[in-house]
Amino acid sequence: MLDAGHRLHTEGDDMQPAQGSARPDGARKMKKTILALGLGLALASPALAAHPCAADAQGRAKKLLALHTEGPDGTVGAAKSLGDLKALKGKGRFDVLEVIGYVYKAEYRMRLIYAQINGSCLLMGQEILEAADPY
Repeated sequence: MLDAGHRLHTEGDDMQPAQGSARPDGARKMKKTILALGLGLALASPALAAHPCAADAQGRAKKLLALHTEGPDGTVGAAKSLGDLKALKGKGRFDVLEVIGYVYKAEYRMRLIYAQINGSCLLMGQEILEAADPY
């Protein structure tokens, strides 16, 4: 087997790096540790946490889907945060949550826009689009 330094190892070598190889054992361990830490931080990031208004968005999306399709037989998926927007007036910002809904064979994308007010889920706008090709 060839290592990173392109030296041939036999089975009796126990896969020890050859002299002058590109990466000693200490560097490999450090790389693995840094990779594990980075992965842990990425999984613990607040971006992956559920949005405080996710449950409200799902409930409102279900009502919006029923209003749009004139029937209560639709289902909605989980709310996913798409980021935030600058307000049209003033210094405020809005959170945009997207919920996918289904009625029979049709798929709908609903975006609900909430004001960024701590402890409150103030709905400022909503849109619904059918995911279809009209042509």
